[in-house]
Amino acid sequence: YLSETKEVKVNFARPNKKLVSLRLDEKTIRELKKIAESKGIGYLQLVRMWVLENLNKLKAA
Repeated sequence: YLSETKEVKVNFARPNKKLVSLRLDEKTIRELKKIAESKGIGYLQLVRMWVLENLNKLKAA
């Protein structure tokens, strides 16, 4: 019955994100990369995840 279906376009809205610059020392970056690698994610994704988790904890307190 695939021939009886119609193609539908779906758009998922993403929240607007803004670039934030953060200066960290080399040792901290190495540690972040090591932790991120153990979780199978990039270190920037890890930092973003931690920021959002802690922001949510602070809002809930």
